[in-house]
Amino acid sequence: MSNVGIICEYNPFHNGHAEQLRRADELLGGGHNTKIALMSGSYVQRGEPAILSKELRTRAALSCGVDLVFEYPFPYSCAPAKIFADCAVGMFDRLGCVDYLCFGSETGDIGILSECADVISSDSFEKALSERLADSYGKMSYAAVRESVYKRLTGNNLPIGSNDILAVEYLAALKKRGSKIKPLVIKRVSGFGATAARKKIAENEPTTDLLPDVMSGLIAESKTVCIDDFSKTLLPFLRLSDPEKLAVFADMTYDLACKLVKGSMRQTSVSALVEDTANK
Repeated sequence: MSNVGIICEYNPFHNGHAEQLRRADELLGGGHNTKIALMSGSYVQRGEPAILSKELRTRAALSCGVDLVFEYPFPYSCAPAKIFADCAVGMFDRLGCVDYLCFGSETGDIGILSECADVISSDSFEKALSERLADSYGKMSYAAVRESVYKRLTGNNLPIGSNDILAVEYLAALKKRGSKIKPLVIKRVSGFGATAARKKIAENEPTTDLLPDVMSGLIAESKTVCIDDFSKTLLPFLRLSDPEKLAVFADMTYDLACKLVKGSMRQTSVSALVEDTANK
């Protein structure tokens, strides 16, 4: 029996997550392996509030095959992919008992993902990326710059699926730390996804085709949360804020703070503010 670490949000826990747990056991020779989840708490990676409380999401995970759940602290769970992955791998590494890190991937090919991780971990890639970012400031998104640098150095396209991006960062973090934890990559099953599940929940549509019964039950009997539930608090706060004081927050700049303050004057919901403010 092995101890398997899983970095997750379970926002909400869906049938694809259940399939990941089943496939992990299958790939490790059958039988039940201990699943240790490092789960985002009240806020998830994109900074949005989780649809259900961390306690209810933990209950669903424990009912569906996870054996132990740790909370991934907020400063790291909402960080960009590289920091998100590195800190999570570091926490599992320090536990000292995790044998495998199991993660999903659109590509599902450990060879391709490992090659990508080797490239993005190299000094030459970091140097080229920094130079290209400086030249492209305000013209291209970070993701587009990163992909263009990768293609220039290797002649290949960088996998751009959201799970592929995290998978590459997990492998890079394992490599950088010299971790003894082995990667266990699982190709994502099509037809399942947290985004589709949240959309159905928001529109009060049945979710039995996407979610285990326990998760559907918890959603039916609980109040779900969305980012616009914060509109009456966040928008007045921004309207009354000084951009210079907002600029001290993590990942904030003065220009972005000004856009948020001005946008909050025009919009009546947080989701509309995000759409209005988003740029490269």
